[in-house]
Amino acid sequence: MMCSTVLVAESRPSVAFELFGIKLWGSSSDEDADIVDPLRYAVTISAPDADKDLVKKLENA
Repeated sequence: MMCSTVLVAESRPSVAFELFGIKLWGSSSDEDADIVDPLRYAVTISAPDADKDLVKKLENA
C-alpha cells in the first residue's frame, strides 16, 4: 500500500513527448527554429540495368 502511495505522489504529467522526431502531444519550441545555412545536394544514381525514365524520376525527386 505504501509503494502505491509513493508512485501516485511522484507521477507528473508529461509536457511534450517526441518519438522519431514526431511530437505526439504537447508543444515544442523547435517550431520557430530557423535553418541558418541549408545545404543543397544532388544525387546521381548508378544503375546500368535500370529503366532510364525511372532513374531520371528518382534523381529529380
